[in-house]
Amino acid sequence: MSYVPVDSQGSGSTRKDAIADALQDAVSQVNGAEIAAEMSSKVKEKFSEKDGKEEYSAEEDFQESVKKKTKGVIRSWKLLSEEKEEGEDGLWIVNLNVTVAQYKLSKQLERLRVTVAPFQISPTVSDGKLATKFMESFPNGLVGYLSQSRRFALLDRDFLENQAQELDFIKRGDVRAEELAKLGNKVGADFIVVGLVEDVFKNETMVTMRSTGQQIKNVQTGARISYRIIDVATTQIKFSDTVSYDPNQGKSTVRNMADYISSVAGQTIVNAIYPISIVSSVGKQVTLGQGGKTVSIGEKYNLVRYGNPIVDPHTKESLGKEEIVVGVLEITNVQSKTSTAKIIEDGNTISNSFSPNTYIARPFPRKAPEAAAVKVQKAAKKAREDINKRLEDDF
Repeated sequence: MSYVPVDSQGSGSTRKDAIADALQDAVSQVNGAEIAAEMSSKVKEKFSEKDGKEEYSAEEDFQESVKKKTKGVIRSWKLLSEEKEEGEDGLWIVNLNVTVAQYKLSKQLERLRVTVAPFQISPTVSDGKLATKFMESFPNGLVGYLSQSRRFALLDRDFLENQAQELDFIKRGDVRAEELAKLGNKVGADFIVVGLVEDVFKNETMVTMRSTGQQIKNVQTGARISYRIIDVATTQIKFSDTVSYDPNQGKSTVRNMADYISSVAGQTIVNAIYPISIVSSVGKQVTLGQGGKTVSIGEKYNLVRYGNPIVDPHTKESLGKEEIVVGVLEITNVQSKTSTAKIIEDGNTISNSFSPNTYIARPFPRKAPEAAAVKVQKAAKKAREDINKRLEDDF
């Protein structure tokens, strides 16, 4: 919490209404209209009338009473001026300097604010049940990737009812002072990610064992999704792409397939807007400004140096800068916010030429998940090749 002094003005048919109006205006300036309306009702409860005349305690006692009633959102105020207009129906006008508690928003909200909307399932999808199962994992994977990249402020839209229940709890009388300042702090998104699950399907084939003649059912799954990033203020489509998983990429479970597609989509979005920067370099070791679950040990990236600015000859808009591949990186260590890599394909280091915003890392195409059966087949094949090689060496 922080405390903000603001000047406000209020008017009303009575002095109490004018003060209440000024206090509401002060809270509205700091915390928004929602919490201001809540505070206004609390303040008016502290006034009463006796024999048609307003009755309230000394200014200091009254302020303390309002502070308690508003849970400290209105901490104190100073009456700067007051006057009543001429005439029987003249309004009271007061000017106050009010100290209001303000909830400090997270620094992360200074980032680009993004929310992921529920993806729609196409009515022409091949397997509805499989698509539903796919959607149990895909959205969480995409949100997780974007969050782990630490490039965006991810806003939740799936659990608004739970959030509303917690905010209602804050309004209770036994909750600590100043908690009400958390009301009215919801923020809107700059961009929204929307999409369509175009298809989720499975191919079933019967495989006959040569030795026994037994038939075994082989099931392969595939999927395709399309997505867009839309500017909320203008409805402009800022970016769009499609991601698919073909059964020929290898047998995989629906969950693994969903994790793979969400990871590819997340990586594409992040690298389209915020490519991974090289933030430091020592010899052949470099530090990347991204970590968490978005980067894995053993992954390889192109080491790219920025060149001259490029301008579209037709629209005259900037196309960014030239990207010159100068080497290949392999991730050797991953932390929550950064990761470390070594230059594995380039005889030169970049330490002497390094400066901020000069080098980035572009990912190689992400490999599809490999089924356990495929791994076993590859291991068996490698074992046979090793045996044959040893036999050849012996003879």
